[in-house]
Amino acid sequence: MLRVHTPRPQRVPPPDLSFGIHRAARRLLRDQGEDGAWHYGNPMGPRTTALTLVVESFLGWLAPERSQACARWIVEWQREDGSFPAHIRADDGGIAMTATCLAGMVAAGDEACQPAIDKARAYLDARGGMSAVDPGTQLLLAMAGAMDPKALKGNYTFYFAFPGVIALLAKRFNPGAIMFMIALGMVTVTLRQRRHGSRRGLLCRIASRRVRKFLFSLQSENGSWFDLPIATCWFVAALHGTGLEAEHPDLLRARAYLEARKRSEADDDDDPAGLHVVAMDSDVWNTGLALRAITAAGVPEHSEPCQAAARALSDMQIRSAPTPKIFQPKPDAPRKGGWAFTAQNPLQADTDDTGVALAGLASILRAGRADPALVETMNLGVEWLLAMQNRDGGWAAFAHGLPKKRPGALDATLLMNPPRSLWGRMKLFFKKPPEMGDPSTAGLTGRVLFALGQLGFDARDPAIAEAIDFLRDQQDYDLGAWWGMWMVNWLPATACVLSGLAAVEADLDQPWVQRAARFLLDHQNEDGGWGETPASYLDRALIGRGESMPALSGLVTTALIDIGLGDTPAVAKAVRYLLTEQDEAGGWTDERWLQVVLFPDTLYFNGAHPNCFPLEALCRFRDHLLTYPAAAEDEGGILRGPARWTDEFLDQMRLRQDPFADEVIGAVYEAEGLVGLRRLLGTMTHSDLPVPEGLPAIAADYFAHTDDPPPWVDEARARFGAETFGFLAFAMIAALFTAALPEAYCAADGARVLVQTGRLERDIDNRILETAQFIMDVMGDEGLEPEGRGLRTAQKIRLIHAAVRHLISHHRPLWNVDAFGLPINQEDMAGTLLTFSVIVTEGMRRLRIELDVQQQEAYMHAWRVIGYAMGLHPELIPDNVIEARILMRKIRRRQQHASEHGQELAESLLRAMRKYLPFYAPRAMPDVMVRHMIGDARADMLAIPRHPFWHAVFAWVLRLADRYGWFSATPKGIDPESRYGKQRIGAIGRFNMQMVRKVIYAQRRGKKVEFRIPESLRRR
Repeated sequence: MLRVHTPRPQRVPPPDLSFGIHRAARRLLRDQGEDGAWHYGNPMGPRTTALTLVVESFLGWLAPERSQACARWIVEWQREDGSFPAHIRADDGGIAMTATCLAGMVAAGDEACQPAIDKARAYLDARGGMSAVDPGTQLLLAMAGAMDPKALKGNYTFYFAFPGVIALLAKRFNPGAIMFMIALGMVTVTLRQRRHGSRRGLLCRIASRRVRKFLFSLQSENGSWFDLPIATCWFVAALHGTGLEAEHPDLLRARAYLEARKRSEADDDDDPAGLHVVAMDSDVWNTGLALRAITAAGVPEHSEPCQAAARALSDMQIRSAPTPKIFQPKPDAPRKGGWAFTAQNPLQADTDDTGVALAGLASILRAGRADPALVETMNLGVEWLLAMQNRDGGWAAFAHGLPKKRPGALDATLLMNPPRSLWGRMKLFFKKPPEMGDPSTAGLTGRVLFALGQLGFDARDPAIAEAIDFLRDQQDYDLGAWWGMWMVNWLPATACVLSGLAAVEADLDQPWVQRAARFLLDHQNEDGGWGETPASYLDRALIGRGESMPALSGLVTTALIDIGLGDTPAVAKAVRYLLTEQDEAGGWTDERWLQVVLFPDTLYFNGAHPNCFPLEALCRFRDHLLTYPAAAEDEGGILRGPARWTDEFLDQMRLRQDPFADEVIGAVYEAEGLVGLRRLLGTMTHSDLPVPEGLPAIAADYFAHTDDPPPWVDEARARFGAETFGFLAFAMIAALFTAALPEAYCAADGARVLVQTGRLERDIDNRILETAQFIMDVMGDEGLEPEGRGLRTAQKIRLIHAAVRHLISHHRPLWNVDAFGLPINQEDMAGTLLTFSVIVTEGMRRLRIELDVQQQEAYMHAWRVIGYAMGLHPELIPDNVIEARILMRKIRRRQQHASEHGQELAESLLRAMRKYLPFYAPRAMPDVMVRHMIGDARADMLAIPRHPFWHAVFAWVLRLADRYGWFSATPKGIDPESRYGKQRIGAIGRFNMQMVRKVIYAQRRGKKVEFRIPESLRRR
């Protein structure tokens, strides 16, 4: 085990660390734009400008002065040998880039560029000439007039004429690959028609119509495709290749977009010097990273810079245009709520930027109560992100459901030299290579896990558990590392995976995790940093090797601290490296670490990384020093929940009970003694009246004094929460008894109280029935309305809790307050409320039943009202699902561990569940369900037996149910507003309630009061 957790006092950060953090934060704040976002450039060399010139020439759009200025800017990139750099930071020239730039210079038609053109031709001729270039670059040369179109191979356009071909391709390849196939065929036809007078056949004309419909469906309002000049150029070329005139209105919108992307290095529109096409923006990505970094540095979450950044991210969330089905084919998936790489790309939200945006917004939660609009933004993002998870458990960047990749690296040579023959392409179609798709990747999945971890998700959640399995399967066994598709390369991907695993509280002691940590440590440079270049895509000997880079070193250092290695010499050395490399302005110069558009050589430089990743690493190290030894418990302090839920505050809540209800019980005891107290308990337990008769006067007055609803109550939302329960009553009650109650028993001190009462394990049937009755009351007819039966039941339970507290405190002298806190204290009450609310909704997802954001928030709101009625401290009543999940995770970390009392209670519950199984059901089913619902770690706390065979059967049934939507809250493929949809949904609700009746009536034996199902639920 590599982690170091040596107990020691808190340490004071060295002055240079604090000063470095301060300077870096000030630098980052200076870079913030007036709109609250960070607008760093993403240079990627001359490729985009050259491609734009070629396409403008192909359509006859060239403006001589501006195009020639662009061509001269391209010439500045040429090397002495006539080549152009393979990528933006390459030391050597590349054949494909040289040919692309040659095409751009030829297309511009500037005689001043002729010497550069000749040198480029000579470079290519010496290396095999035009035939050595890949098909896509050959097409550019032909479009520019630098190559005879007859030399182009692979002109196969007829297959696009057949219905369903594009849809079929979309299941195998990413939209970019499909677009390239289209452009290669359609542009080739047009070039040959222009040069040699060939005619379009019937199939070609039919294919052209189908292709136009597909391509135009992905055009944005600003005229671009995905707000990327590269994509826009290829789409425009393909559309023109279908026979559209260059003056077509939609193509002219694209032309205006491309013209707007041209920038002068002099920042003067009237001065064309250094004119070039800006490749891309990354406002969402930059702002999410920067917001996370400045809050980590100590900039107050409620300050204007942080709030402005949060508003900017909220404004950039995609809510106007639905995600096209080519990216998300699932019929029941949410279509809005994600973020794209750029703010002007509403049709291509991606999981990576959505994760980074959510992680940035999550840092705002530490300010305390979050703005409801911000919470809605995060909820929509989480819902969209979870729906994008692939069946293999990982996340792809843009598209759901494309072919998955094998462990380790993808084949870079396939993209560099794709097949050119019809037979070769057909083999690709049936082989479905992930290189031409959008497979789930480890580094991206790690970043998504990091974001979800900030929002309270942990390893027991089904989506998170599947993602962890995916990461374990994708690891390169020999290296112990993960390949990086979107960041160069193995080092950053591995760092992101480790930080993601720590954020969701995965088991970091597993051998496969430790191998990954060892990979990072083994590849540290002598100066303390880490470095890696794009050459590692083609040469395994260069994996993890390269000159130290501050941004990459910051990312790796953060990961090592996150997994508990903050006290190792490697981290101390890395921090010293980062402080040494920091410049006077507070930033870091890092011109070599690159990001990927299309590996292995279409790369760009992101300006946010050198400013954000080193700063976050220094902040994480500072927090490690200040919070030690709490870091050992909190795995590096990744999840710092809202400030009001600190350990100090929750410790105080363990010494606080319910003063008002306790005062009532104290008065009853003083007047009537223990006999009167027991009589009161019996009356409250057995009476079916909302306000039981025969109560002492002070107890009767208690009901009148606790009638007022909370000032923040939203009756319509609470009613909708009750309706959500009614629709899925059986599944929710199943989640209650297989997830919520066992989860509560994992809290050792709370379990001790239940055992102290002595009743649960002796009278489990009635106790289960009473719990179900409580749920039915609060979720029934106007149960949460003023004086409703549900609120009356909550008032009764509040008084029962006070009576139990009195009996334990005054008649159980062995209770150790210093060790366990006061019995039924505020923290335990909050944990119980959360098990009945957020754990139940999480349990629904375990059963493959997805509740939408409105349903989850409404159900949570109903339980907030119940918590208020039961005397819960206002600061322990979360405002929303996100805060509830975070508070639950905090309480779990503090309270859950193995105990004899919890195991005793769990065995009583399982014994009762086995008693009511039908004769044909396996006796192991309760064990299997509980273990599935609460996860192996908590099931082991409760000593629940393992049954691998039955667990596999149960998981298979759930996967089958999920595929066909048997248990779905909204049946898959059905319009809920249609007549058939309403009938189907109504049938599901009636089935759920019928199942509830059968279970409850089977358990009524010995019950003194008949079980009551509210009329609103009975009608279902």
